[in-house]
Amino acid sequence: MRRQQVAYAQGRGLSRRRACALLSVARSTVGYVSRLIARDAPVLPAMRTLAAQYPRYGYRTIRIFLDRQGHVMSADRMYRLWRQEALQVPKQRPRRRVATGRPRPLPPTAVNHVWAYDFVFDTCADGRTLKCLTVIDEFTRECLAIDVAGGIRSGRVAQFYYDVPAGPFYGYNRAGAKPSQGVIWNWWRQGMMGGAKAHYDGIVAFSQTDFTEDLKKITVPVLVMHGDDDQIVPYADSAPLSAQLLRNSTLKTYKGFPHGMPTTEAETINADLLTFVKA
Repeated sequence: MRRQQVAYAQGRGLSRRRACALLSVARSTVGYVSRLIARDAPVLPAMRTLAAQYPRYGYRTIRIFLDRQGHVMSADRMYRLWRQEALQVPKQRPRRRVATGRPRPLPPTAVNHVWAYDFVFDTCADGRTLKCLTVIDEFTRECLAIDVAGGIRSGRVAQFYYDVPAGPFYGYNRAGAKPSQGVIWNWWRQGMMGGAKAHYDGIVAFSQTDFTEDLKKITVPVLVMHGDDDQIVPYADSAPLSAQLLRNSTLKTYKGFPHGMPTTEAETINADLLTFVKA
């Protein structure tokens, strides 16, 4: 920097003596020529060649090779030249490993086959953050529900576990339905007691596991019961197909019954179960 200032002053018409006096710079400093340039000149080509030949070696190992070629130097000098030439050991990229121990999830094949929920973030024009809890159908990519707020804390997530039983699970969102707060809050209690990992594994187990071969092997009498107004597991994609795979099955379809029919229609379901068992 000082030499550049002196050169600029000289370019404006000042002598070197006058420029050095004004800038408080010794004239010997301005006229000094480093001997390192001439001393390091024979080393640099050999160092660059070795660095290109062994790209994973650092300056310490390259210094050993230079010593064998007759370029003896200290570690500090070697490090200075290594940095001067911008020779760096390239970072080794981590190897991508394929997870083989975990079963890969099956892709959705029909509407309402697989649902997923996640948090999505966005920003307003004034910089405020929006947090969205979304539920989507992975087959149609349609957003089934979305909850947007500046911040969604545990209370709002707990509300989600209330809205599911208060709506489609027990069919309480249908016209003329009579919701039971005891049933709703009991479902909420079970949802709040479970962990996120347990919920996820449970959904994967019943929505992505292929039971085709298992059903074909069952030979004992089986009663297949399903409500045709099931909003959680579509009737057409479940009960009739299962009954066809079973060798000795009886399909019983309940018109207008929801997914949670063993709770909301317990008298009917229990009576039919007893009749089947006694037969």
